[in-house]
Amino acid sequence: MRNLLYLFIVFLIVGCSAQKNAPAHFIFHSKSKEQKYLKTYNTSLKLWPVAFEEKDIKTSFGTAHVTISGPKNGEPLVLLHGMDVSSTMWYPNIKSYSKTYRVYAIDYLMEAGKSVFDGKDRPDNDQLVQWYNEIFDGLKIQNINLLGTSRGGWLATNYAVHSKGRVKKLVLLSPAQTFANISMKPRMKKAANFKLFP
Repeated sequence: MRNLLYLFIVFLIVGCSAQKNAPAHFIFHSKSKEQKYLKTYNTSLKLWPVAFEEKDIKTSFGTAHVTISGPKNGEPLVLLHGMDVSSTMWYPNIKSYSKTYRVYAIDYLMEAGKSVFDGKDRPDNDQLVQWYNEIFDGLKIQNINLLGTSRGGWLATNYAVHSKGRVKKLVLLSPAQTFANISMKPRMKKAANFKLFP
């Protein structure tokens, strides 16, 4: 039984890595599932207790979707969400962030959300910096206060290190794999059990 479980884990990992170079539409297996997700996304935005606007920024990697709130003359605060969620995760905090900051919540590429990746290969670290630069240029923002949580914390750190002074302040909330790699070997069995038998 144990060997069967390990074999299943290997197939799971291989199957997931086969999606590495898949286009953006791999997220949804049908148009109806995508429409259902987008309806849920829009319903989640109705939970936001502040006025907001949605903006799509064309980049060389596809379209970046940004939800914007707060005073137009406020300092820019960019929010980078964690893995497997979208910018809608910020609704419990958006009211306090939007009091003084002009808030830009960006949906990450290649995940559920409204950003659309139209490339073939997953962007590398330098390309992610380029993607964010293109977004910030499109929004015409400089001296950015950057807040990232979980994988968004890693993305924020990567950007801050390579952005040549564009970041004014960096705030990290439980940043995943940012300061040390997470060894997968001892955790693989626990992770597989959690995914298979929640």
